[in-house]
Amino acid sequence: MRAHLLLIPDVDLATDASPLRQDLPALEALRAGGRLRRVQIANPHGIEPGQFVPEAAWLGMRGEEGQMAPGPLMVSSLRADPPGRSTQFVVTPARREGDGIAELSHALTEADANALLTIVGRLNTPKWTFLAGISPEFALVQEEVHGYVCAAPGDWPGRTWAELMPDGDRVHELRRWIDDAANLLLDCEFNRARVGNGQAPIDALMPWGNGFRLPTPKLSLRRGQPAWVYSESWRLAGLTRLVGYRHIGRGMFRSGLQTKFDTFARQTLEKPTTLSVFAPPPAGLAEESQWWWATWDREFLAPFCARLLGQPARLLVIVMSGNEGLVLESGLGDRTAVPIGPDAMAAPLPRVDLADVAEDALRAHDAT
Repeated sequence: MRAHLLLIPDVDLATDASPLRQDLPALEALRAGGRLRRVQIANPHGIEPGQFVPEAAWLGMRGEEGQMAPGPLMVSSLRADPPGRSTQFVVTPARREGDGIAELSHALTEADANALLTIVGRLNTPKWTFLAGISPEFALVQEEVHGYVCAAPGDWPGRTWAELMPDGDRVHELRRWIDDAANLLLDCEFNRARVGNGQAPIDALMPWGNGFRLPTPKLSLRRGQPAWVYSESWRLAGLTRLVGYRHIGRGMFRSGLQTKFDTFARQTLEKPTTLSVFAPPPAGLAEESQWWWATWDREFLAPFCARLLGQPARLLVIVMSGNEGLVLESGLGDRTAVPIGPDAMAAPLPRVDLADVAEDALRAHDAT
């Protein structure tokens, strides 16, 4: 049986831009013939909030399966497989701002990424490897195992350059890499061109999210069928690759207002089992968000449902606000009386765990 999961994470369900407060005919028609439930993501015991990987639940993994630091996920998303005993980092380009640093206000182009790789790649040694990444992130691999305390971008505001330097076991080598990268970027032709174009220079490359690649289950083997995952998330791309699924992202699938819904719907339906992760505009952009939901409902969901008519297929629409949300599944016969509206989250709906929902949907079933 075919199965298609449509996931929209990070939706503020309490604002006027919420899909619960809009007229979405295709979504309401799906609700009228399907089952609506509350869904949650359970944070495994002992996982620090900053290290929790909700994407594991999206793929149907429970407990500590798939839970690892961002660094190994970034490295995996770049299709790199360093030795098992290596420390892997996400690297974020930054600009100096007074005594501290700040994130760039614009994403880097592919040409920018290649230029940085050429400049900073001069620091590569048998122990240290800088990898070009998914804008605006990059990766760094140290082929030794060490424990460091590194500041993620969210921790940068209000802290000085000295305070943002990593700490930990034999940290002098990592600090030297940061200093050497900053020196290479100082007054280089690449930054002179950026300044000439009215862009901020890239003054620093900051490693964070360090950790080690951990064993993950091969979900295609465990579930008896492959799956295709569509998203713009490098975290999900990295985890998808580790579990043996196929990730399709940059190039075909665009987030927000750039999503080509007709192309995406057609290509998704060519695969028997899929997870598609959408990225609507943030709720703060109310008009853009309302337009996105109306367009998604009309140009993606309506024709998507029409093409599935008469086929042995499961269709699940999952809308998440943090670790809580709603899951709507078509064609189960037990129609819900609860409408898709502002009170849906407060209604006495059955509660399920997202990992259980995804596991069941992505597992091979007979076409009955």
